[in-house]
Amino acid sequence: MSIKQILFSAVLSISASASAQQLSYGVETSKDMPQSVRLIKLAGDLLEYGRRTKSALPLIQAVQIYRQLNVADDDSIGSQPTDSPFSEANILADATIFADGNKNLLSLISDLKKSTRGAGWTSGPRRILSSVDAWGNDEKDIWFKKGSLIRIVIDGQNKGVVSYDNRGEPVTSELQLTVYDKTGREVARDKSKGQNCIVSFIPYASEKLSVIVSNVGGLSSNYVMYIYKD
Repeated sequence: MSIKQILFSAVLSISASASAQQLSYGVETSKDMPQSVRLIKLAGDLLEYGRRTKSALPLIQAVQIYRQLNVADDDSIGSQPTDSPFSEANILADATIFADGNKNLLSLISDLKKSTRGAGWTSGPRRILSSVDAWGNDEKDIWFKKGSLIRIVIDGQNKGVVSYDNRGEPVTSELQLTVYDKTGREVARDKSKGQNCIVSFIPYASEKLSVIVSNVGGLSSNYVMYIYKD
């Protein structure tokens, strides 16, 4: 698959989720997702493609996108694993191996290792790695500030992974996303089919909300959550 094909499939995937999203708190549904959401999905696809094909350049491009968007891991609700496939150190280590001595690629990797983030990088999307069991829920209580436009994007990591039950029927994972306030009122939800979810909302109050990722499939799934606070 070419890089252009990856980009095209990433845009289609985000668009499909967007058409099914349910928004509340007065936010209008939008068919056109922000460019940052499209790029974050593209970076994930580049990582998958680069590691699958043992290609350095897609991994380098993924790190460049994360730097451009100021993505950072969120440790506020639990430390992120040191072996995270999204760790820039781990990505660049893999890219170095896949570069196989190519001087141009190694130079790009060296530049990324030496560069530092700008002063405003903490304002970028927060990234949380987690997992959800088959037919299970993964709930996280996350603090949101009143009046900010919030976007939560879920990128399931088990795309293409299939097992079979004792009847030979395929078993897959399917993720849904729901947000509730402390009274149990539904704030936002995306129950479209597939591994990707996206919701948008504006909190009426500064408070912790329950963010629940549900798996309505029979295969457990790792996933990445990105939180945008505009």
